[in-house]
Amino acid sequence: MVRKKTDCSRRERTTAIKIKCLNLGSDTKLQAKHEAFSCDKAGVAETPEGKLLINVDAGFCGDRGCGSTGAIIRDSNGGFIAAAYRFLPYVLDTPTAEACALKEGLELAKQIGCNKFILQTDCMAVVETIKEEGFSAIAAATIYEECFIVWRYMMEATIEHCHREANEGLANDVALLSNE
Repeated sequence: MVRKKTDCSRRERTTAIKIKCLNLGSDTKLQAKHEAFSCDKAGVAETPEGKLLINVDAGFCGDRGCGSTGAIIRDSNGGFIAAAYRFLPYVLDTPTAEACALKEGLELAKQIGCNKFILQTDCMAVVETIKEEGFSAIAAATIYEECFIVWRYMMEATIEHCHREANEGLANDVALLSNE
């Protein structure tokens, strides 16, 4: 049975990604060649032809001092390329978790050989820090420094802010996988 894109719930999309991760023998990374991933297109912003869209997000639990990150890469048609998620057993705060999500997205892009992309995050501090060449005076400063070292060699990469509601898609869901 082939489902229409609108028939897939967020839970089904997340479960599909988790199954793909587990089938590849890794619970933290997922790589795949471009394949039909019928649920992904919902909510995907327009991406210029030839560029990939990388969406990153993070979660933070202040009570436990832990967090999680998620990154997903899609092609210009919204098709699934790759995803990664990571559990952060020790993280100071939300800004640090968001910086780790940026790093996760950049590492995934580097891993698949991608340097022509639009990176989206719902954390304006991440966008501003990268646009200010990685300078930061917060606890995540060393993470930003590492990210900017990678970023400056990605000549055709751009970073932009997307509103939290727009970022409630798969990157958010993938970040939540780490806590399950």
